[in-house]
Amino acid sequence: MKWSSVCQIIWLLPFTLFGQHPFENQLLPTIQDERQPVRFNLADRMNHYHVPGLSIAIVENGEISFLQGYGIARNDTQASVDTNTLFQAGSITKTLVAMGCFRMAEADSLDLDLNIRSYLRSWQLPDDPMIQGRAVTIRQLLSHTAGLKNINYKGLPQHQEPGNLQQQLRGELRKPAIRFDTFPGTRFAYANTGYLILQQVLEDHTGQSLTDWLADWVLEPLGMQDSELTNAFWNAQDRRYSYAYNSDGALVDGYWYNDASLGAGGLWTTPKDLAKVIKEWALIWQGESDFLSAESLRAMIQGPVPGPAGTGVYVKGNLDSLVLSHSGKEVGFTNYMIAHAPQGNGVIVLTNGDQGGYLFSEVIRGVSTHYGWSLTTSRTVQSQAVEVDSLKAYVGTYRLEFEGETYRIEIQTMNQELMLIDLDEEVDPYPLRYLGDQLFIDLVDQERLRFLWKNGEVQSIDWNGDFVFQRE
Repeated sequence: MKWSSVCQIIWLLPFTLFGQHPFENQLLPTIQDERQPVRFNLADRMNHYHVPGLSIAIVENGEISFLQGYGIARNDTQASVDTNTLFQAGSITKTLVAMGCFRMAEADSLDLDLNIRSYLRSWQLPDDPMIQGRAVTIRQLLSHTAGLKNINYKGLPQHQEPGNLQQQLRGELRKPAIRFDTFPGTRFAYANTGYLILQQVLEDHTGQSLTDWLADWVLEPLGMQDSELTNAFWNAQDRRYSYAYNSDGALVDGYWYNDASLGAGGLWTTPKDLAKVIKEWALIWQGESDFLSAESLRAMIQGPVPGPAGTGVYVKGNLDSLVLSHSGKEVGFTNYMIAHAPQGNGVIVLTNGDQGGYLFSEVIRGVSTHYGWSLTTSRTVQSQAVEVDSLKAYVGTYRLEFEGETYRIEIQTMNQELMLIDLDEEVDPYPLRYLGDQLFIDLVDQERLRFLWKNGEVQSIDWNGDFVFQRE
C-alpha cells in the first residue's frame, strides 16, 4: 500500500528539541550540474524516496548540537519518530563490535592475532583448502580480510523463529554454510560471515551471549542506555521500536526482520546514542579516553591490508582530516554514521525506509556543506544544453538480455529534459544531463549512458561501458 495523505501531512511536522535547521532546505544530490544547481527540501525528499521516518543527530566538538526526528515510526498508530525512537542499525553494529574487541585486547582478555581455533568450542571452521595450514584471526574477521565468501543474512519477519547461530553457521537457515574463496589475510572483501563467526568466537571464549558481551564492553561504558543488541519482538504496548518500510513505503511483513547473526547487524539504537561513539573517537584521538587508547584507534584505522576499510570502520583522509564512517542496512532500515574523528564533528542519520540510502546521502551532503566539514560533497559536472527537438531522437524503449534475464529501460522527455525510467522497478525517473559526444549522465546514480547511432538513428545504449541495451 502507498502512504496515506494523512502520513504525508504528518511528515512535514518534525519532532524537535532544537527547532528547525537550515540543512532541511539544503539537501544536495550526488551530482550537481553547474548549469542547473539544485537544493532539496527534506520533507519533499522523504516523500520522493518513500521514507516514512528519519532521525538525525549533528555532533560538533563531541557534543550534540542538533537532534531531531521526522515523520512516522508506526503507521498503524501514526506514532511520530522522536529522538528516542529505536532503529535497527544494521552494519553500524560492526563498528561497536570492533571497538569492544580492541578494548578486550587492551585488557589482555583477547588476542586479535591468535588463530580463532584456539577460542572456538561449540563449532569449528570447515575443512577448506584455502585455510589448511593458515590461521584465521579475529583481526581478519573484523576487517573483512579472512578470505570468506560473503553471505547476506536477510533474516525473517519478527513473528517467525529466526533460528540460532550454529544453525546459520552450518548452512541450515536458508543460506549456504561458511566457506572461503581466497587465502586469509591477503585482501579486503566485505563479508558479513566474518562477524557471524566472530559472534561464535566471542560467545565461546567469554561464556556470555553477544548481547551481554556488547553491553558490558561497549554500550554501558559509553553510556548508550537506549541501545541493545537483540532480536526485538513486537509488543503493542512498547512503541519505542520503529517499523520497517520497503522501497514503496509499505510496511514490511511482520513489522521488521530478526536474524541469528546479531554481531553483523543486530543493534537497535538511536542517533543520540551513536553520537556518543563520535564523541569517544575524538577523546581517544586526543588521548583523553578511558575507553580505548589512541594506539588502538590507529590500529583500527589502518587495518591489516590495504583497502577502503580499516577494522570495523571505513576510512578517508589522514591525521587531522581523518573521516571515519559506517553504513547500516537491514530490511526496511538504511542508516549512516560519519565523522571527522579528531574534532568530533559528525552526523548520524537513521531511516526506516529501504530507499533511505539516497536520502541520508543528500542529508549528510547538506549538513557537511552547511558546516564546511567536507565529510562528503556533490560531484560537479558541466552539462551542455540540448535543443528540445533533438531529444526526440533518444526517446524509446531499450532491452538488455543478460544471464537469462531481461532488463528494460525507457527514455522519455519530461519538462524539456531527458529522463530514464526503469521499467523493472517502481522508482521515480532518473534525470539525464548531456556531457557531449552522445554521452549522458544520470544525476542520481552517476550511471553513464552513451547513445550509439547507426544509419542516422539511435540503435542502442552503452551502459557504463559494461552493457549494451538494444532499442526495441
